Amino acid sequence: MIIPYPVVYAPAVENSYTRLLDLPPRVFCPRYPTLNFTDSLAQQWNCQKCKIQPYFSLFQVGDIIPIQLNLPDRRNNLLGSITRPNVGWQQLDLINPFWYIKAELYDGSTTSPTLILNRADLFCSDWWVGYSELVGSVQTLFVDTSLFPIGTTTFRIKITTIDSAFADDIVLWSEPFCVARDCKNSVVVSGNYRTVDCENRDYRTPDLLNFIHTPFNGSNPIDYEPTPFYTSWRYQGIVTPLSFGAEKTFNDLDKVIRQKSIKTDRFILSEILPPYAAKILAATLQGSEFYIDNVQYNTASDVSKNIDEGLGFLPSIDLTRTCQINNQQCN
Repeated sequence: MIIPYPVVYAPAVENSYTRLLDLPPRVFCPRYPTLNFTDSLAQQWNCQKCKIQPYFSLFQVGDIIPIQLNLPDRRNNLLGSITRPNVGWQQLDLINPFWYIKAELYDGSTTSPTLILNRADLFCSDWWVGYSELVGSVQTLFVDTSLFPIGTTTFRIKITTIDSAFADDIVLWSEPFCVARDCKNSVVVSGNYRTVDCENRDYRTPDLLNFIHTPFNGSNPIDYEPTPFYTSWRYQGIVTPLSFGAEKTFNDLDKVIRQKSIKTDRFILSEILPPYAAKILAATLQGSEFYIDNVQYNTASDVSKNIDEGLGFLPSIDLTRTCQINNQQCN
C-alpha cells in the first residue's frame, strides 16, 4: 500500500536573509558593471527576511563617499579624443555642449524618489573625469554628506550620460543610503591601491589620467588640486581586540635592540551584506593599504571567496597591526 505524504517545497531563496525584490529579476551581468549602481530602481537588493524592504548602505553627516565609474564617453569622442577629455560633469549653469555626464541627488525612496539637488557641484567636494589606459574613461565623484540639506536621512545618486545628439544615453541609480542610527555601532573602512583594483577603479593621481574638472583643457583653476580616488564605505559593526604579542631581540649586554609587536583585532559585522557591499569591502581590504576608523592595519582575512555563490554575507574578519621599533642608541 502506498501512502502519499504532502511535501511542501520552499525555494532556498525564500529562506535567505538576502533576496531580490520580486520583479524584475536582478541582472548579474549588467551592461555596465558599476558595483552599487543599477539600471532600474527595481533591481536593488533586499536584506530583510521575508520582507520587501531594501538594503540601505550607511552614512553619517560629514562622511565623504568616493564614487568612480568607467562609463562610455561619447561626447569627448566627437570633440577630439576620449583620451584627453574636454568636457566632463555638469556643473553651475553649463548647457549641454559643455558636459557629457551629470549627477543628481534624490531621496532614498524605492518607488518615486524626489529630487534634492540637481548638480554634482552642489553635493560633492570634488569631481573630475579622465581617461585611464588601464580601464578606459573614468568619472569620479566625492559625495560630501555635510553639503546635504539639513534633515536628509536617506539618499541615492542618479547618473545620466548624454550621447552625440544630447539625448539621455545611460541612466543609472545607486543603491540607497540611510543615515546610521545612534544606537548602532558603525565603522568606516577605507583604503587605497597603487594602480587599479579588481573592480576597474583607478587610484592613481588624476594628472596621469588627463583629468578635467571644468570644461576644456587648460581651464582648471590654477590652485585646484584634484583628489585621487580612494575607497571609503561605512558598515554596521564593531572592532574588538583579539590578541597581542611581542617579539624582542637582545644584544650581548641584554639590551633590547629591536621590538616587534603584533596586535590582532576582529571586525564583526552586525548587518548582513548584499553582494555589492561585500565586493566593496573585499576590494578595500585587498588594497596596498587600508584603514578602519583611521586605524591602519597590515593584513585582513580574505572575504572575497565565493561572493557570487550566495546572497547574504555576515563575515567576521581578523585584522593584524604590526609595529616594529629599532633601538638606535649606542647602548
